[in-house]
Amino acid sequence: MIECLTPWNIIWNFFNAHQCSDIYNSTSLADPVTFLEYLPYFLKTFILELPVYLFFLRHHKKLNEILQINSILNFATHPIVFFLIPLILLQFNATYLHYLVIAEVFAPLVEALLLIYAYKVGYGRAFLAGIAANLFSWSLGIYWV
Repeated sequence: MIECLTPWNIIWNFFNAHQCSDIYNSTSLADPVTFLEYLPYFLKTFILELPVYLFFLRHHKKLNEILQINSILNFATHPIVFFLIPLILLQFNATYLHYLVIAEVFAPLVEALLLIYAYKVGYGRAFLAGIAANLFSWSLGIYWV
């Protein structure tokens, strides 16, 4: 049930018993994938986050700079979210819900900090951009198979 993986259902699950509890309580976190199997996930995230970063950075950066920034932000966070966080969480018998929460807090936080310190974007704009880009790619990305 793909709807269980949206941020909105996860928030809803905190307040109500939900049919998604089997997915959230699963401890199956890390299925090995090859680079070619991983690449579409990375590209999908890159494509979905690009318009959000274009929106937030359009008055401060040129298009080629925004493309570079989006690339670096995704290279800095996506492999960690996809490969490293699940491997670490397996050591603690964490659930899939734990993974989703940690991954979706980690990515926008790191991306915002990179925007602030590497690209001199203001704090508010950087955090809004990071949160918006990741919520957008998470919300739409699960439907784009």
